[in-house]
Amino acid sequence: MKLYRYIPFYRFEEMCKESALSFVNPFTNWDDKKEGFLYRLAKEDIGEIESYLKNKKYGEQQMKQLINGGLFKGESDCEQSWFSMRCQSWCKSENSRYMWEEYGKEDGVCIAVDSSLLCRLEYNGHKVEGFDVQYVEERNPKKEIDMLRGKCGEFYFAKVLQYKDREPYSKENEYRLYVVLLDENGNPQDGIDNIIKIPIKNELDSFFHKIYICPKANSEVYDKLVDKCSEYKIDISKIDKGISGAHFCKDL
Repeated sequence: MKLYRYIPFYRFEEMCKESALSFVNPFTNWDDKKEGFLYRLAKEDIGEIESYLKNKKYGEQQMKQLINGGLFKGESDCEQSWFSMRCQSWCKSENSRYMWEEYGKEDGVCIAVDSSLLCRLEYNGHKVEGFDVQYVEERNPKKEIDMLRGKCGEFYFAKVLQYKDREPYSKENEYRLYVVLLDENGNPQDGIDNIIKIPIKNELDSFFHKIYICPKANSEVYDKLVDKCSEYKIDISKIDKGISGAHFCKDL
């Protein structure tokens, strides 16, 4: 499966120079306040969640986890922190008109990478994983709690970020990469930067499947991209001009 990331040109330059991807703390670096719906709801109004969890196994612990951003592991006292997660958003739609309009700058590019290469990445021994974002018609705290609870009452905390409102987000067709930074005992590591750089294992030429140019871009952007690809030994035949936007895929 190919995944696509729509970024301004300077981000592409940064990626090539560092040969790395930037993963961020979703609770402090993302502007969308609907991310982490249950966590934010617990912060603002715990009432509905509390009434639902109070008679459930591990309900008291899970209320604390939602408020504090932690994860309870069954019978254990060990807590994992959602704040030890670092994420990066990708898209499953090739050359999406919606994504270009929302995220494409006049010098924007879109990189296409095979998902198998992305899920081979790691950070200090911690493996990068991913999931499809699920879009729901209406946010239902009780239903989402049940979807997150495991058989032993444990919370699958990556899924706190898996659900989003169908409108207006479903056209993003998002695939989310994440890494969890825990120590050997399963506890959150201390002193983790809000933004981490995860090294790209492959040579850039084999890492990039294709590089698209935003339809708003002019010929100067193409020339800049050719120069940058030449500098980092990326085959320029992987560049898709696409300036007219005539070959846009049909958006979802």
